[in-house]
Amino acid sequence: MTSRDRKRYDRGRALGQKQAGDRSAVIRVRYDESRDLVDLTFRGGGSMAVPRKLIPALERAPAVILGGIELSPAGDALSWPSLDVDVYIPGLIERAFGSRLFAAASGQRGGRRRSKAKAAAAKINGAKGGRPRGTAGKRKAHASPDQESKEDALARLRRLRRPLSPGLAPNRDEANDG
Repeated sequence: MTSRDRKRYDRGRALGQKQAGDRSAVIRVRYDESRDLVDLTFRGGGSMAVPRKLIPALERAPAVILGGIELSPAGDALSWPSLDVDVYIPGLIERAFGSRLFAAASGQRGGRRRSKAKAAAAKINGAKGGRPRGTAGKRKAHASPDQESKEDALARLRRLRRPLSPGLAPNRDEANDG
């Protein structure tokens, strides 16, 4: 084994340990035949039960086969090998609770992420005086004199338009600008 391979293995192990601490990973799954639900238990201590009808590929499967659920090593996917069915758990949760709630939760988690690119962008924005204020009504008042208004830009574009062929008449807007 080369030193390059050792470094790759070390990075892989570090990533695996980081993912092993993910509180949203499923650590146990079982099918509850009496309630017709798939029970998920998360590393963070939470649990949820998903009705089988939310997994279209399982609607017609016999209950005996549904007990043979396998969980991915990362805790993010379910598999029924005998049915050739794989289900991504975040997608299942989105289906159960709706995309709006799922998107809000994902966005909050994504916004807390730290990366070199985010740190560099924050540093640059800080040097410029921070995040600009979001008051749309005041932006026009603060525009520099060399910036043209939206109306002026549209009028200039109308004047620059040319007919596609010499026989075409100009449109009404160009005729009124003249």
